[in-house]
Amino acid sequence: YLAVMVEFETYYGSTPHKPLWVRAFKDEMSKMKPKKLPISDIHLHEQFKKYFGYKKAIKYKGPGPGLKAASQRGLVAMFQALSRKMPSSRLSKQDEQGLSLLHHAAMHNRPQLIAFLLIQSLDINVRRNNILSTGPTALHAAARCGALDAVTCLLANYANILATDQDGWAPIHHAAFFDHQSVVRVMVRKNAGLLELVTKNDNKSTSLLLAASSGGLAAVKELIHLGADIRRVDGQGNNMVMLAAIRFHTNVLEFLIEWNNPNVQVWKVLVDMLKDSTIGRKDSSVKCLEVLSTCKPHYWKAILEAGAMPALVELLKLDSEEIQSVAASVICNISENDEIRLALTEANACPILIQLLSSSVDDIQSRAAIILSDLACVEGNQEVIASCGGVEPLVNLLESELEDVLVNAVNAIRVLCLGNFDNKTAAYRAGVVEPLVEFLTVSSEDLQAGTAAAIAAVCSGHQTNQDAVMNEGAAKPLVDLIRASRSTTVQVKASSALEALAQNNPNSQRIFLDLDAPKALIRLLKNIYTEVREQGACSLWALAGGTKSQQKYIAQRIGIPHIIQMLLEPTEKLLYVGCMLSIALGRENLENQNKLAEADAFQQLVRLLRSPKTSDTVLLMVIKVLGILCVGVAYCNNKVTQRRIADEGGIPILVQILIHPPSEEVQVEVAISLACVVLSNRENQEKLQEEPTFKFELLLDLLKSRNKEIRLHAGMALTIFAFNNTPQQFAIREAGGIKYSVFEPFMNDDDEYHQCYAAFQIVVLARVIVDQDQVTLTAQGITVLVNKLHSKEDNVLVLACSLLSSLAHTRAGIPDAMITTGAIDLLVNHLSSESVQVRNAAAVSLGYLTFNKTAARILFSTCRNTPGLFNKLTDNLGGDARISEQFVNDFQRAKLVGLPSQCLEINGGRPVQTPGLS
Repeated sequence: YLAVMVEFETYYGSTPHKPLWVRAFKDEMSKMKPKKLPISDIHLHEQFKKYFGYKKAIKYKGPGPGLKAASQRGLVAMFQALSRKMPSSRLSKQDEQGLSLLHHAAMHNRPQLIAFLLIQSLDINVRRNNILSTGPTALHAAARCGALDAVTCLLANYANILATDQDGWAPIHHAAFFDHQSVVRVMVRKNAGLLELVTKNDNKSTSLLLAASSGGLAAVKELIHLGADIRRVDGQGNNMVMLAAIRFHTNVLEFLIEWNNPNVQVWKVLVDMLKDSTIGRKDSSVKCLEVLSTCKPHYWKAILEAGAMPALVELLKLDSEEIQSVAASVICNISENDEIRLALTEANACPILIQLLSSSVDDIQSRAAIILSDLACVEGNQEVIASCGGVEPLVNLLESELEDVLVNAVNAIRVLCLGNFDNKTAAYRAGVVEPLVEFLTVSSEDLQAGTAAAIAAVCSGHQTNQDAVMNEGAAKPLVDLIRASRSTTVQVKASSALEALAQNNPNSQRIFLDLDAPKALIRLLKNIYTEVREQGACSLWALAGGTKSQQKYIAQRIGIPHIIQMLLEPTEKLLYVGCMLSIALGRENLENQNKLAEADAFQQLVRLLRSPKTSDTVLLMVIKVLGILCVGVAYCNNKVTQRRIADEGGIPILVQILIHPPSEEVQVEVAISLACVVLSNRENQEKLQEEPTFKFELLLDLLKSRNKEIRLHAGMALTIFAFNNTPQQFAIREAGGIKYSVFEPFMNDDDEYHQCYAAFQIVVLARVIVDQDQVTLTAQGITVLVNKLHSKEDNVLVLACSLLSSLAHTRAGIPDAMITTGAIDLLVNHLSSESVQVRNAAAVSLGYLTFNKTAARILFSTCRNTPGLFNKLTDNLGGDARISEQFVNDFQRAKLVGLPSQCLEINGGRPVQTPGLS
């Protein structure tokens, strides 16, 4: 608002009063004025007691102290009463602080008392003179205190607006410095020249510079709005950005940044101050940057573009722990951005940061660890940090007693070891295992979560580290955290550590299974958060290991409802694990396959086939699941699951994917699954024939792929199509047939798996191979498979046994070929294998061979000669395998009758012929 003065009478004596109407008014007022005091002494004392209390009321009884108190409180009537007790000349007397009543009234914004004093002929420009004669006037005091009414009153009565105090400051300087926006506005309206009025001292500061130096943001805004010169500098060459930075007024700096005036380049000025030769300016600038770097999320980019990173790295090298700490803090605040990390890399920040890890200041250690962890995310920096010796100092920080240091050091170790085998080894050698395992049992959830994540990074894919951590006793604390921690984050991190420790490590898997870790992990599958369910599923699959029996055990522990739920999830990890668990549960197990069918697993699988959102990875797994769940032991089909896939419309979708595949890998897997879906199922074969786009030529073309694995899988697809299906074999031959040269590279391969699959294929496809004799191919394939029964690798033995089982119920003569090549003796020996899988596979093969009379006779004799062998055979068969009922009955009958064994004496029995008899 604006205050307007109307001059009714003159304050300074003039006789007669002017104008005339005022004179007449004055005369009448004088007649009406009472001759006694407006307030009696008793009432005066009572009022003082009311406002100030009894003790102060006694003190204020005298005119001097009473007037001062009344002027401060604005007690007009009491002030007038006391002023009548003394001559007007004494009203201008100053107190012990050099302040007159006019000063007190001005400071406390009492315009009524100011007017009264001026009527009493007090000097409006009276100065405080207890120290110097050039002390501040009442206008200075009012401007300093932001007393707008008092300022307006004084200005209206012609107070000297240009008067300066002992410091050379005019009233507007005080108003600007103390951030009194309204006072500044009133004064500039009174005199526009005040905008650029400089102080009469060595600094030569304008109001804008003073406002910036004091952090008076409202005054700065007002002065800029009124048109003050923003490029003005003071006597020392400081502009308003520098002054605000030196006095650490980041609110002013932030306003100027957001104002974005090209003449006020805040970031450039701050970076220039970082490079200044004086420590004070460096310190002021870096402290402002510390605050500004957290004000707005996009400020990091401006700091980077201003070229601050090299300057900040140089500050880290100064011999000042305070500046090092603040500079590290600035970098910490913005180092999560990739561009900042790259700039730090270019500035060669790693060596000095590694050096700071050994600082005696905890904050510097902690911040250096944070920055190193961010830098390690840049490609190539893991090796750089390791080559500069950064791993050992980080491990040494794990001896700190401060939690923040430990958390940040653990995180830095985690990032350094992620996907870097050499750094994992270096961390192990530096002694990282013992403290990490120890931290799992501390009471800090942050440290527990960080430690579990670090263990996951240090141990993933590194068996030495896995064994070391397990030997240190990490298994139980991890399982306890998953089972009992109240923090979901801790549970997830502990689960990831378990996954890393169990990955491809049978010993770790066994320890976790003994601790019943699956029970704790299954609880994570019920969590509402997808990330938690994902980690729980991945950890469970890591515990499943590489053996089919263990995978099946984990799948059974999880249960079909959870597996079906995974197939309904939107994330790739859960879908992938759900598919793998379906395979583990249903592989060569008709009962579990039927249970999955009853639980509508095939509805979900076919839905995933149809969905355009399904990724190629998940699509490939879904296709594999469909094929595997249609086949039991020894390629016996499951009509229930085959019919369910057909009913869900899976065959046309599979054919469509076969014709328009996203990749060759998917195409060949579709071919295998289609073959499994129609295997020994006339109805499905007819449905496939109804698809006009399905041609065997597509599969034959895949045999020409440049990818060796694709060719092998394509051969497997054709093999399953032709398995026990003469019409399909002729159809493949009519489509062009296959040359032996397709299989020859695999037969001569060093890979035993390739040899096994190729041998199986040439036996089944013997009629389809156009340039070789069927008998020769069959003999060659059987010989290779039987020879693989000598392998020292369990998985190869299992595969060879499985393929022999499948061939044993194909064409006549094949079991005889197995007998001729010595398969029975080898299979019998494998019934005593330490591996459950090998024993099961050997038993299944022998079970199918019992349908051959020659093989049954040989096996019968062997069982009679080897006590316990028959029990081994039947115990390892499993539910879906087949064995000749006649063979079982014959052996049971022989056992009941008690026919003597030809080798009875060898086994400790009596001889066949009783001694003394001829």
